[in-house]
Amino acid sequence: MSFNEKIRGKLEEIDPMVFYGRAGKLDETVLWNYIVFFRDKRTSSESRTSHTVTFHVAVVRENEIPEGLEETVIEKVLELPGVKLGNESTYAYTIKPGTGAAVEVLDIPFAKARKGR
Repeated sequence: MSFNEKIRGKLEEIDPMVFYGRAGKLDETVLWNYIVFFRDKRTSSESRTSHTVTFHVAVVRENEIPEGLEETVIEKVLELPGVKLGNESTYAYTIKPGTGAAVEVLDIPFAKARKGR
């Protein structure tokens, strides 16, 4: 099982709507309540014998993200061996097209060290 499949499995324990990279074209009638995860960067160690992959989990909710959901997502992802929480989670806001509904997005960074180039 790939690392991305493991991440997806953990996130699907929280929310059945999980996307990799970006959410597909969602109909306006569908609630924008989903999770997206994606890789951000790959950094080699100084000795070039290992590297770190940084990835993000974005929690998207119409109106607002319920209190406690951030902690639930973090706890689930940290169950994966070798995963560490990044330094700073950020919030962003947008309007759902065609509806005027507010959408809150929480971006949570994580990192996983790996052996090999």
